[in-house]
Amino acid sequence: MAAFHTGITQKIREAQSTPFLNPEDTSSLKSFKHNKDKPFFSATQLFTEDIKSEPENLQKRIQFNAGCSSSSSDINNLMQFYNDSSDPLVVAQWIKIYEEQRAANQQKKSVPLTTKHLNDLCSSDVNVSSCKFNDSELCLSEEVLNSDSTGYYNNHFANLSKNSGIWQINENMTDSCEDNSDGSTDALNDNRRHSVGIALNRSMDDCRINTLKSCIKNNNALGTHMGKVLSNQMRPYFILLFLVAELCWSAKILITVPQFGGSQIHLLGNVADLLVTAGHDVTVLIFPIDPYVRHMNGTKLAKIIKTPVNQQIADTFDGGMDDFITNMWTQSLGNPISLYFTFSFFRTTFCSNCADLIANKELASQIKEQKFDLMVAEVFDSCSFGLVSKWDIPTTIAIGTNFLNSPIYEILGIRYPVENVPEMFAGYGDTGMNFWERVQNIYFNYALDFFIGGIMRDQQKLFDTTYGYGVANIKEAIANCAYFVTNRQVQENQILILNSFSDILLDFPHPTTSKILEVGGLSIPEAKPLTGFWDEILGRRKFNVLISFGSNAHASRMPQNYKETFLKVFKTFKDVTFILKYELTDDGIADKVENLVISKWIPQNDLLSDSRLSGFVTHGGYNSIIEAAYAGIPVISVGLFGDQERNSIVVQKIKFGRAYSKFDLSDYEALNNAIKEVFFGIEYKQNALRLQQMLLQKPYSAKEVFLRHVEYAAKFGAQENLNMIGRDHNIIERNNLDIMFVVLLITMILLAGMKVCFVKIKSNLFPSRHLNIKKTN
Repeated sequence: MAAFHTGITQKIREAQSTPFLNPEDTSSLKSFKHNKDKPFFSATQLFTEDIKSEPENLQKRIQFNAGCSSSSSDINNLMQFYNDSSDPLVVAQWIKIYEEQRAANQQKKSVPLTTKHLNDLCSSDVNVSSCKFNDSELCLSEEVLNSDSTGYYNNHFANLSKNSGIWQINENMTDSCEDNSDGSTDALNDNRRHSVGIALNRSMDDCRINTLKSCIKNNNALGTHMGKVLSNQMRPYFILLFLVAELCWSAKILITVPQFGGSQIHLLGNVADLLVTAGHDVTVLIFPIDPYVRHMNGTKLAKIIKTPVNQQIADTFDGGMDDFITNMWTQSLGNPISLYFTFSFFRTTFCSNCADLIANKELASQIKEQKFDLMVAEVFDSCSFGLVSKWDIPTTIAIGTNFLNSPIYEILGIRYPVENVPEMFAGYGDTGMNFWERVQNIYFNYALDFFIGGIMRDQQKLFDTTYGYGVANIKEAIANCAYFVTNRQVQENQILILNSFSDILLDFPHPTTSKILEVGGLSIPEAKPLTGFWDEILGRRKFNVLISFGSNAHASRMPQNYKETFLKVFKTFKDVTFILKYELTDDGIADKVENLVISKWIPQNDLLSDSRLSGFVTHGGYNSIIEAAYAGIPVISVGLFGDQERNSIVVQKIKFGRAYSKFDLSDYEALNNAIKEVFFGIEYKQNALRLQQMLLQKPYSAKEVFLRHVEYAAKFGAQENLNMIGRDHNIIERNNLDIMFVVLLITMILLAGMKVCFVKIKSNLFPSRHLNIKKTN
């Protein structure tokens, strides 16, 4: 099983002190100099300086004719081939060529390298225009490129490195896992050697060579003490060893993405890109559900598999969502009738999609063939957790895209405290909960069990019908987290619960366990400076306000009286540019409103991160809330559906914005005063900036926590002692009703016994006097 080398990866991240250079930024390249006192250099720095500044070095190296004889001198020739610099781009290309040639020439005594192969070394990424080669055919011997080794590293390289000053690998460094571990351990423990800080502790035949782009751009550091290399001839082999070792530690990861809700897709896509950037082979499996977001994949770097569209689901969802998008502006979240029909619609949709996945044998075979090491899935649609055992994926990570809701609490063996933690649909709690609000909270608790718990129960019935009762157990698959001994019915999966949207500073206090990681901010991309159109928009006036209601809620579908109120407010603040995400550009809403800019799409995070933005009117989606918090922007949060009212109350509780009822959007005075108070007052801006600094200066970053815990789980496996005792208890055991019953029974018995004793004592102390009345005649 592929795994990370946690200690080394951690060491690299901590020690890396020089930022990446942009290969296209010539000014940064000119100013860059190798600093031999700094132990780490990025891959980009190494190849950009070496090739961009001295392209003739590359040309000289690749024009070298290594010859075709199968002699030991070929090895020395290969060393000489790289002798004037250590260029990881060339090394990576040689790895690529080596693999191609080895596969095509298994039975040949020599491996020809044609002019085409040499031109491949002049990658377009490097843009070396002076690369020209003669027509002579260069080749390297089978002894070097096609040895008996089954891995990518072979003992020829070990012998070459044996006497070098940088990586003295002894004779134990062969292709077996055990020998590699012994040899690398010896190298690491010898203080006389300038070790690269890595241990090739796995069998090299499990190594996966990624693409050239991944090889170069996704290795954050190529080694340690590059400036202290004692032998220039050995530097390329050092880099080759490091690249091979890094790639051998990458995991093959499957991320399942139900195509429902822009925020969920956004989060899981960012998780995929984060893992790709960390050097892993990531595939995103997309289940098309919502036609409105079918264009969204979330990921920019990962490979994608998309299941066929079920047209019946698409048509049903399209019609249902159309009504949902319209009604969300005016419908009360707590209405039991609307909740029932809305939840029933989603339950039916997700259950139908799960049935398609279970029946898709071709997909199951495709996934099995990939031999994934790890699956990442969102707990909202739990079907993936039932399939993981059938897909032969040994490890699973469960992600929640909002706060940890009550059905998941139950699965993990924690009682959800309905008396003091607001439920998902709660529009209260910032100042505590009164009697009526606690009654509502109990109602929402049962409603959420009907929704999310109901989806799990419906999908569980599908698995029981298809595979037999208990063969695939969704709840047990979710409950058995990483660091835990997992259920045998899911083939001893390790499952880590990552509450990936939630942040302890942006939620109500709540009970948790050691297996739950709250890494809010994981989905926030790096903000880019505004240019062109958006830069010009923010420069028009002194103040700017962004208004966006997310990907599911359409501002164009809000009631007309809401629109009229907004337009009236816009005209009141003449020195403010209002930017409105609006789905229609031809309905005339922006006509005669000079300070209104409408757009179907906005670079939300980039706008929020610009210092010229004054405020943000949002729908209360957690992704938007956390982006605003990290940007230090005060918000007015108008919760429309789902957890958005609850998120809005959290904003109000921590005082970097205000919760605003959607039913007050027709009230001009209320909306006008809210904008004036929150966006142009001092208090909310100060609180927002303070919260921003609290988030930015936390002792750990969300990405760091995520990656380190995944690596830790891969290295040490499940930890049984973290498993919550009694997580399989029923409602009687979980609430100690059996104990209460026994105590009540004993109390009643004692009281009854005491009563009997009291009667006897009383009769002994006060004997009854019986008068014998004789009847006389």
